Amino acid sequence: MMFTLVSKTIKTTQHHMVMYNHLFWLVVSASAFIFPSIIPFCLLLFIVFPIEVNKVDIKAFRVLLPLFMAAVASGYERLNGTGDISKYIISFDYMNPELFFSLDHSVAYYYVYPIWYLLNAVVKSLGFSFEVVTFTCIYVAYYCLFKTLSSSFSERKNILIIMAFICLFFSFPIVFSSYRTVTCLSIIGLGLAKVINDNSRGWLLCIIGLGIHPIGLVPIAILILSKFIVPSKKLLLVSIFLGLVMKPILIHATAGLQAIPIIGGKISMYISGEWGSYRFHEAGEYLLFLQLLLFSLFLIFMVMSSNKFNINFNFQSPYLKFCFTYLCIVLLFMSFRTIFIRLQLSGIVFFIPLLMYALRQNLYSKKLLVILFLFVCIDIRTFMFFNYTSYQIGDGFPANILQPYIIELIGKNIS
Repeated sequence: MMFTLVSKTIKTTQHHMVMYNHLFWLVVSASAFIFPSIIPFCLLLFIVFPIEVNKVDIKAFRVLLPLFMAAVASGYERLNGTGDISKYIISFDYMNPELFFSLDHSVAYYYVYPIWYLLNAVVKSLGFSFEVVTFTCIYVAYYCLFKTLSSSFSERKNILIIMAFICLFFSFPIVFSSYRTVTCLSIIGLGLAKVINDNSRGWLLCIIGLGIHPIGLVPIAILILSKFIVPSKKLLLVSIFLGLVMKPILIHATAGLQAIPIIGGKISMYISGEWGSYRFHEAGEYLLFLQLLLFSLFLIFMVMSSNKFNINFNFQSPYLKFCFTYLCIVLLFMSFRTIFIRLQLSGIVFFIPLLMYALRQNLYSKKLLVILFLFVCIDIRTFMFFNYTSYQIGDGFPANILQPYIIELIGKNIS
């Protein structure tokens, strides 16, 4: 009798907790339309305070955090006409959706990036502004990142830590200025995670990602290559060495290819041209290079010192084998600025398993050290939320902290 009473009391308490939990997220979701910044504030509370994290919380953050990032991105404005987003807007303004939908040969270039231009064509045909394209891409990119994270791992507190890390890893002026690669690789990252888990629907995501940017071919090729690779620390060291000496070798090897029409120009630009060299004459380049260096060192250190940090990298796992192979391939291109940035920073989704394994520490002190290492790797330009010479978010700091971006975006496109 007593046992039955206690059981009923526990079930009633659990039912009330679930109900309050759903009510909490309902209020947060409604508030987010007026005050998007409430979402990262909630994330901070869940990480810092000893709050039990359940599946509903993970699902809520997986939906709402991308909403916050997309909302802020919709208020982003490039002031000096630089950044890839300036090219996106010019292309959007001059685009004729009818030519795209009629498969006119005069716009054949569009079909190299079919999903990207399909999104642009649909948004423009509906009479919406380009901010809707930005909102959609940023939301999809972060949703896929968080979906990959939460569907592959079960340690809920660690999942929230990595979510916070990812939100800070890309600085706002960088990810909001050039998000096509991030969106492409994040979609393909989720797709490949499904493929590795024998879910053939992942290939559909890979096709969508490739339609946004062809760089998505790289991780797909690496997944195939990883099936023939035996992970080892020696292989990682070889990749580092080759990455340091490869540039002059590759420049010499591709010299004959640079005369090929269309492709030759791209090879020259990425290997020996402006996009292949670090721009240390620009002040911000040092911050970018520092982030690339620190994140690379962190990943290398975690793999090489795994025994000291109680990290059991089970490289029998196809997913971890793929991530290890991806790391080795990326390090080969450390001397090639644009390729390295795109594969390492924009390809953060492919390092998620390594990051999650690194957080599995028995000792609290070691876990704190790993978290410290992680947050040393973030781009400090993330905190340039106030007015800046080359960009502005919303009405500028501090108004942009409280700005109702979603309502403003809806109002702008309805009017």
